Amino acid sequence: MKCLAMAFCLLLSAQGLAKEIKVAVGLSLTPYVIKSKGTGIELDIVTKALSSQGHTPKFIYVPFDQIAEAVKSGKADAGLTLQEAVGGGLHFSDNYVEYQNVAIALKESATNVSSIPDLSKYTIGSFKNAKLYLGPEFKSAADSAKKYDEFAMQVKQVRGLFTKDFQVFVGDQNIFKYYRKNAGRSVNSKQAIDVFKVFSPTPYKIGFKDKGVRDAFNKGLKSLKASGEYRKVVNKYTK
Repeated sequence: MKCLAMAFCLLLSAQGLAKEIKVAVGLSLTPYVIKSKGTGIELDIVTKALSSQGHTPKFIYVPFDQIAEAVKSGKADAGLTLQEAVGGGLHFSDNYVEYQNVAIALKESATNVSSIPDLSKYTIGSFKNAKLYLGPEFKSAADSAKKYDEFAMQVKQVRGLFTKDFQVFVGDQNIFKYYRKNAGRSVNSKQAIDVFKVFSPTPYKIGFKDKGVRDAFNKGLKSLKASGEYRKVVNKYTK
């Protein structure tokens, strides 16, 4: 009886520690965040990692540049897609996602991009405001390119590469893979490609108000990676 009573107390204690976690998320960026479905690479990873530790995330959508402030002000308990430079006394998780911008060309074009300046030799299709986000070296190459277009709708950007509207796609590799997978029958998206990793990857962390919840998330994240479940989440959207 004493053992049963102790087990019951431990169960109540664990339930007391478990709670709903309000998580601030930037507006949709498919396939990382798909607001209309409440899914995406980031949301699925966070849900699985927190749920494995007894917590339930509740996603709150805010403009990307207001994520950190939402946590600092108490509107949210955690914020996604952050870097430690935002400061504010938050407890940052291990890296949970990494964005990787790349240059992609059709293999048949025999394009060769070994550095960012090489892009100036080609016609380029990039994402909205890429000149701002990818730095001065890319801006210089884009300004010197034979042709340069930006796409607010990245599905059109991906289609544009396969329909030869431009020679080089510039953008995140997982975004490319997702829209290639979902390009539709009207576009031959199975054409062979070359991928050039001339941009540095950008890792992101989650900023938590509570250190204990941060530690629980890190534990869940580590388990996801060790079990292969993390890779399954990414592959769900990109393979």
